[in-house]
Amino acid sequence: MRRTETVRLDTHFVTRRVEVLGVKQWWLARMVGVDRKTVGRWLSGRVKRIARRNAEKLAAHLECSLEDITVPDGVDVYATREEQRAAAALLREKDLLQILSPSDNWDLAERLIKATMHPDLPLRDMGQLYNLLSIAAWRQGNYDEGAARAERAREIGEKLGDAGIILNAAQNLATIDSLLGRNVRALEGYEKCLARPEYFNTKRDHAKTLSNVAMVYRDFARFGESVAAQAQAIKLFEELALPFNLAIAWIGMGDVLTEIGYFSEARAAGGKARRYAAEAGFEKGLVTTLFYLGDVACLQRDLGEARGLVEAGTEGLRKYEVYDLACHEIAARFYRRAGELDEAARRGAYGLSAADGFPTLRAGMLQERARLATAEGDPAGEVRYRGEANGIFERTGLGARVRAEPVVEYGAMFPVDRGTRAALEPFFRKHLKST
Repeated sequence: MRRTETVRLDTHFVTRRVEVLGVKQWWLARMVGVDRKTVGRWLSGRVKRIARRNAEKLAAHLECSLEDITVPDGVDVYATREEQRAAAALLREKDLLQILSPSDNWDLAERLIKATMHPDLPLRDMGQLYNLLSIAAWRQGNYDEGAARAERAREIGEKLGDAGIILNAAQNLATIDSLLGRNVRALEGYEKCLARPEYFNTKRDHAKTLSNVAMVYRDFARFGESVAAQAQAIKLFEELALPFNLAIAWIGMGDVLTEIGYFSEARAAGGKARRYAAEAGFEKGLVTTLFYLGDVACLQRDLGEARGLVEAGTEGLRKYEVYDLACHEIAARFYRRAGELDEAARRGAYGLSAADGFPTLRAGMLQERARLATAEGDPAGEVRYRGEANGIFERTGLGARVRAEPVVEYGAMFPVDRGTRAALEPFFRKHLKST
């Protein structure tokens, strides 16, 4: 049949018209003179062009014009419901967020996910898509929306009895809790997920939870557990060859090592993070590592190197609306140690303002402000800022971070005991000593 003898069917209009008129497929097939399965293929969108004579009969029995049920050649049409189902499956199977994560284009991810959603999708698909929407929302700093999407996913998972959807929703909620300083609840959420690893949809989801719980352990000053969990995450990410996730995991590892005074190892971890970020095209990760490497250089008294790294990182942050706010604490610490106390105060004040709503980050910045007060010769200020930080740590369940005495230098606050040091040494020998 020549192309001129066929027309392009407007599947959406025809499907809706069938619903409005309440006609049956078998009846429509009889009236047009085709097999019932043929009508089914028209309505599903699997067949996009039909014979003009059949289209004319179809229009007549749907009580509309040929122009109503067809679209001109060359005019794009919306995806059919079957195509939307296929797209929803591809979002899961091809892992859209893993593809888009390095570019940080979460708005695009959110739009693509929403474009595939409609009420007729299977409930399991809807539950998984709501979990993906949750990630896209909290990655953009929309935490309430992210929580609402995760709760909706959990509701669907409970209705279906699908433990995988429920676990992923719990993982998203724990991540939001950790970001917003609800540390006790975050830890409970992550540990519940890790207690049932068989329900993770993918090994990558398991590794992400390990990486995230590592940073919550760090907040509780449980540094041995933090390094162990991050090491497990890194092992899984390496097996999966995921440079984007490896960059984030090594940034987290370097952060923990810096706080417990393992500066050489932290520097090596930062170098690994940069290499993986470059491999993944993760530009924001490359900016973040500048600060963390600058922090190590600063604490090792290499202020020239630290200045270059912090200044380059500061310039890089201008491109992003959502980023790691700890970068401001690091910048304030560098300027304090460099003796530029006015600039340290300015950077610290900006960081405190930006951290409003993020209690754990704010408390850490207040401790840095207490150090600056000591450098300014203001003991009363040190007491005031330390007291405010202590209040936050007490309210959020992070009692190990409360300080009764003046705040000492970052990297010297948590001396590592012999047992923890011995436990960490095999990991250092394997991954960091030769770097």
